Amino acid sequence: MKKEPTFEEALAQLKKLTDQLEDGELSLDSSIAAYEDCVKLIHACRKKLDEAESRVIVLSKADESEDKNDT
Repeated sequence: MKKEPTFEEALAQLKKLTDQLEDGELSLDSSIAAYEDCVKLIHACRKKLDEAESRVIVLSKADESEDKNDT
C-alpha cells in the first residue's frame, strides 16, 4: 500500500509537475499523465486542507465553550 504524501510533499510534487508542464518539453502522453497526477495531487491537498479546517473549527468551538464556562 502506497503511503499518502503529506500536504507539503504533495504541494512540492504539484509544483514540480506544473513546472514540467509549463516548460512544454513533455510529449503529449507525458503531459496528459502529468496533468492527471496534478489533479490527484490537488484533490489530496484539498482533502488535507478540509481536514485541517475541520480540526480548527472543533478546537475553536471547544475553546469558546471553555471561555464561557470560565465566566
